[in-house]
Amino acid sequence: MSDIPNSQKRYSPKTSPFLNEVRSVLRLKHMSQRTETSYVYCILDFIRFHGKRRPKVMEVEEIRAYLSHLATEDNVSASTQNVALSALLFLYKTVLEHPLPENLEACLEDDDPALIAATLGDIARARGMSQVARETGLSRESLYKALSGEGNPAFATVMKVVKALGLRLQAEPVST
Repeated sequence: MSDIPNSQKRYSPKTSPFLNEVRSVLRLKHMSQRTETSYVYCILDFIRFHGKRRPKVMEVEEIRAYLSHLATEDNVSASTQNVALSALLFLYKTVLEHPLPENLEACLEDDDPALIAATLGDIARARGMSQVARETGLSRESLYKALSGEGNPAFATVMKVVKALGLRLQAEPVST
């Protein structure tokens, strides 16, 4: 191994200063060893998914793309998606101290229909898309498509999803 230049040595998550910082914060918060292992794995998978880009330069769109990838291409369970989402929220809020707009209300303020639909999709995936599909009477596939960033769901679909998620849209006068 000593013949291999440093630039070609295999990267090890155990020697990463960044992941060691994540581990330290998890331990300071008295998280269990299993939680630490799961969170570090999810964070590392997130970083690798985005071509080893630094999490500090990534935003909500990258998180959404990763979670969508887990759901649609890796076909992981809803609980695994929840762990990944929790790990990334922990990373951004606690380790990087970079809060992300994690709720629908913050997305509604952006007036971006694609972002609203994608955020509803994130919430639906976290709750379990199969359950949301049963409650709305729509297929999982159509929900995944409609609630992706590229989907353009009908207002009736949005209302069915909002109701299935136990949410309510409320109209307020805009102050000028």
